Amino acid sequence: MKSKKLNNGYIIKLEKGEEIIFALTKFCEDNDIKSGSIAGGGGTDDVSLKYYDLAKGDYISKKFGGKNYEIISLNGNISL
Repeated sequence: MKSKKLNNGYIIKLEKGEEIIFALTKFCEDNDIKSGSIAGGGGTDDVSLKYYDLAKGDYISKKFGGKNYEIISLNGNISL
């Protein structure tokens, strides 16, 4: 991972093979970040997505194997 601190946040570039959630969680822990927002895009291989199923009241995971998936929009928040 490479990062650059700006006045009001960071720019982060993950390296090929880094897992998005794990890398961002570690970055926040290492930089004492307790809240914020995330916006990004890029590409990945072997994707696992989750969605909330209202009827089951739980998250369902769906895996997509393969290479060269494009992440058009990556948005989220950071909170304790």
